[in-house]
Amino acid sequence: MDMCAKPAVQSVPRDRRSRLRSLVLFLIALGFIASVIGGVLWWDDRPFAAIESHLQNEEFGRALTSINAYRRVQGSSTRLIILRARALTGLGRWQEAVQIFEQVGPDNAHAYRAFADALLHLEQWSAAEGVLQVLLELIGDEKDALHELTVCRIKLGRGDEALESAHRLAAISGSEGRGNVLIGKIHETQNNARLTIESWKRVLEIHPDAKGLQVTPGEFTAMYGSALLDGGQPEEAVSVLKWSVKTRPHAETFAMIGKACIQLNRKPEAVAAWKQAISLDRLNRESREELANAALQQSAPKEALDWLSPLIEGNVEHSSTAYILQRTYSLLKDEKLSSHWRQQVKELRFREDRSAAIEHSLIEAPNSFWSQYIRAHRFATAENWSEAALLVTSLLEDEPTIPLLQDLAAAIRTRGNPPSLDRLPIDQF
Repeated sequence: MDMCAKPAVQSVPRDRRSRLRSLVLFLIALGFIASVIGGVLWWDDRPFAAIESHLQNEEFGRALTSINAYRRVQGSSTRLIILRARALTGLGRWQEAVQIFEQVGPDNAHAYRAFADALLHLEQWSAAEGVLQVLLELIGDEKDALHELTVCRIKLGRGDEALESAHRLAAISGSEGRGNVLIGKIHETQNNARLTIESWKRVLEIHPDAKGLQVTPGEFTAMYGSALLDGGQPEEAVSVLKWSVKTRPHAETFAMIGKACIQLNRKPEAVAAWKQAISLDRLNRESREELANAALQQSAPKEALDWLSPLIEGNVEHSSTAYILQRTYSLLKDEKLSSHWRQQVKELRFREDRSAAIEHSLIEAPNSFWSQYIRAHRFATAENWSEAALLVTSLLEDEPTIPLLQDLAAAIRTRGNPPSLDRLPIDQF
């Protein structure tokens, strides 16, 4: 046997070659069809890509123009309608955008973001909260969405839930400061000075210059200084408040500096701060009251009256002002006016006690019937009819026969004036 001989080549059966040829032709045809379909889809999708580019670049007017032009040629579609709602949101036409989103629903994270923005601008906090929760499920914890969710919960009076989302915000790298600003604000609304101070002290540890927050350095330091003053730390408060007025000279801040200086027995400095407050706002009540008190301590009732006179040009709304006027006229030997202001003190203190009871209820029992009624009343007073109606509808399901609630519901339906809070049964709080 010849070892160098080539082996014989086995021939492929004819039917097998035919099948292979058919398969190759099929694959070529399939690839061609796919490329044609892909090209058609790409061609059809070009206008949507251009519109999306306009939206991402915040060119909302151009986006809306492109959408309207495409609709005239190709007709409308759900995708195009949602893009239109996003463009309307960017243009500040929030009510139109909300109506569209409510009809067809968002189709992606960008649309949920726009829907939430429109609802927030319309102060529809309950609806915005729900949309933001869905958005966070889609994209995970994101700083802006968590910030807005927390604000919604604060507006709705749900402090514990607001704290939960604020802590999630603070846990995001780079957002610790923003989160703790909100955490402190929530504690402040709950009258917890200690936790407010702890949160805002942490903010300055993260942002020593108080920059890069959702408020300006002057605003933040004014807030922090106020908390320190309420928390019995006047020395620290003066330092922080003076920092604030360097960049944001504000009458209320100077008034707080004066209050802190008095607690530190630094009267000349306090008087100077109160006068500075009045130079910025001639009707700054606290400063004028304190300067009048200082004059009365010097047995100078006429000077005290000079300090108070701008406050009595209109209606006196605070018992503290009325009380100083009572003392002033008493020292001036004007018994008629002294008696008048004595009666005003009683009436104003009665109102203030009622207001204090209302605020106490909102803090201590935020989910009680009357706390929810008060929030609904405040929404109605601010003409936020949608939020007011949501709360009242829920309350009517549990207590349909309470006349005061029925009157509030009627006022919301007719867009009228809510019933007076003087009718509240404070003894039931």
